[in-house]
Amino acid sequence: MDITTLFDEAHLTRLRNRAMYLGFGAGFAVGLLITAIHFAISGCKILPFHLVWNLIWAPMIGLLVGYRRSIVSREGVLPQFTLRISMGTLMVVIAYIGLLFGLGQSTSRVGNFARGYYQKASSSRQQSEFFEKVWKQLKETAKEKEENARYLRSGKIPATLPPEQKKWLASLDEKKDLARRKDGFELIAGFEAEFGLMQEKNAVTYRSLTDYHKLLAEKYEKAEMRPWEPVEPDPPLP
Repeated sequence: MDITTLFDEAHLTRLRNRAMYLGFGAGFAVGLLITAIHFAISGCKILPFHLVWNLIWAPMIGLLVGYRRSIVSREGVLPQFTLRISMGTLMVVIAYIGLLFGLGQSTSRVGNFARGYYQKASSSRQQSEFFEKVWKQLKETAKEKEENARYLRSGKIPATLPPEQKKWLASLDEKKDLARRKDGFELIAGFEAEFGLMQEKNAVTYRSLTDYHKLLAEKYEKAEMRPWEPVEPDPPLP
């Protein structure tokens, strides 16, 4: 092997290393960019997994692309693959692994807090939506019972009464016993009014629970975006 061949091989090695480092650097930048976009969308709860993972696969792909573009010979044929790792390359790899471990360790606490706050916010949001449906249904029921009581006291049979009660009230009407009929209508009207008041009180209770869990959801949604800041304890249930 003459000196010209050795010079050509050294030159090709330098070109290959340069292409691989450029590919690795480009992949590192792409990994950071993807993590930044994901962070802007999802917040701190993606840490540390997505950060470390994006800084593994993206630089590796860039490294392989750089190597692929640098190993074509003058004849345009891919030479036989030979793995050669220099001491400098090995030190870079070890330093990069240490960097990944450092990033994972330094961001894991923030990520864990953010995921915990996210779960609490989601749970509170679901409970507030459930309680909101309940109190609205109770409000409608209370309104319906109040209207039923008003109809009954005016001598009319509401359509929303149970069939047994409507049948009994209709039978009173058929017997032409006005006193008994009035007492029967008043009895059912009293039941309807009392049940309506009870549902109205329940609606107030569930509405306060709705507001309570909405406040918790808002608090933990804000905490999720800034998980490094302290969070005040939850207020007592209403």
